[in-house]
Amino acid sequence: MGQVFKAWDKDLDRFVAIKTMLPQFSSDPSAMNEMKREVRLSQSLNHPNIVAVYDYRVHDRTPFIVMEFVEGQPLSHHLFAQPDNRLSEMVFRGFADQILAGIEYAHINGVVHRDLKPANLMVMPDGRLKIMDFGIAAAIKATYTRLTGHSSSLTIQYSSPEQINGENSSPSMDIYSLGCVFYEMLRGHPPFYQGEILHQQLNRTPDPLLGVSAALGNTVMACLAKDASQRPQSAEEVRELLAGEQTVRLRPATPKKPEKSKEPASWGPARRERPELR
Repeated sequence: MGQVFKAWDKDLDRFVAIKTMLPQFSSDPSAMNEMKREVRLSQSLNHPNIVAVYDYRVHDRTPFIVMEFVEGQPLSHHLFAQPDNRLSEMVFRGFADQILAGIEYAHINGVVHRDLKPANLMVMPDGRLKIMDFGIAAAIKATYTRLTGHSSSLTIQYSSPEQINGENSSPSMDIYSLGCVFYEMLRGHPPFYQGEILHQQLNRTPDPLLGVSAALGNTVMACLAKDASQRPQSAEEVRELLAGEQTVRLRPATPKKPEKSKEPASWGPARRERPELR
């Protein structure tokens, strides 16, 4: 869908990252407007755990985004270098706290990521972590799918049931994806990573996390509830649950609206019932 370059910004005297997109994006007004909107939203985010977005431009029909250059590696690479591809609980908590801080800030400011996964989390040499591509990656994927007909709008190992069902974006989608990421950080793989992943995301309960504290395991499983109303309702709540400040209890599911009666309509005049004699 594009390429990423390390570049030197002559005006600001610093390295930046340039993410280019396919030329056909620039010939589609809807795609351009969507990308501009997402970039404007991302530009409004100023947080130490979020990769900054500086600009959006088009050159020779090639749209590109100018972003903060982050020295480090994606969390996906970092996990691959660990024993059994997983983190100790102590290291996990240090990373989780930073991820939750960035997610909480974005949600408070009305921005949903929609594509949280280890590849979009950058680990720096000093242990700091930054979240990339708030809204941008999801918008690029959706536009690519629409323009080419090739599906790439979901990373299903980290997608919530409501994303799979095409519902409107919400913070709860990020909470589910966060649960998938946390699960992988502690287990060495996402909750569902082989077989019919789409079906499993919609219908199957993940295997419980073993070898971690009860508060940690229960919190991650609560994030992975299929019903969005049963999950923690904010990143702040996830943080409190991880710290043991609250007891993890699965919320009751929100009752679904009753379906309308499918009885055939009566086309005759309404029949009056006789009132009961009292």
